[in-house]
Amino acid sequence: MTRKSRMMENRRIQHARVTAHRMRLMEEIVPYLRARREEMSCKAASHRLRIKRAWRESLAKSTNHMLDVRRKHASTIALHKKRLAEIRCR
Repeated sequence: MTRKSRMMENRRIQHARVTAHRMRLMEEIVPYLRARREEMSCKAASHRLRIKRAWRESLAKSTNHMLDVRRKHASTIALHKKRLAEIRCR
């Protein structure tokens, strides 16, 4: 056997091995990985949704708190103005 024919034979054998390995991957491993990937993406999506909801709730709480403070401040100012008006009228 010449060197070139031996190289061609080795190349053909290697190609057959790689092809067999690729077919095994496609038949056995890839479906399992695809299922895991879908499961992980669902978990990730639900996690992102929980984060969004928590952020919105936090924003709503802080906004409501700021509005309450503003209302209290406005009522205090209005009460003070009313007292000053009563004092001036006397």
